[in-house]
Amino acid sequence: MEKVEIEKIISGIIGGVNMGVLATINEGKPWVRYVMTVGLPDSMKLYSSTFLHSRKVAQIQADPHVHLTLGMKGNDMAPYVQYCAVAKILTDDETKKKFWTDYLKAHFTGPEDPNYCVLEYEPYLIEAWGATKDIMKPLVWTP
Repeated sequence: MEKVEIEKIISGIIGGVNMGVLATINEGKPWVRYVMTVGLPDSMKLYSSTFLHSRKVAQIQADPHVHLTLGMKGNDMAPYVQYCAVAKILTDDETKKKFWTDYLKAHFTGPEDPNYCVLEYEPYLIEAWGATKDIMKPLVWTP
């Protein structure tokens, strides 16, 4: 399968807003939590909003390598992705406004809130499981 086809399948899984599981490293050990991610059209990058002074941000500052698992819908386990990435902490006004939603009003005063930031996940490996008839063989994407 060609890379363009693989990207289209993966974009269909990670695009839009998804609940995912994010793993960071805390003192040499994995630390896992749920996060909401946003996938933009025609991009393999993902984004999530969080508190600038959160534990996950401190862990990303110490080691930016992260892993996300996402795609499960209800009781359906497939398709889903294993997403290996390097995370960046974005605090510029343009990015904060771009990813601002009404949901965030419960946590922040607005996109200008100094404790609001956006995490950008730049993938270096994505595996899509259950995206083809051969459920034991993932589609693999690399940049």
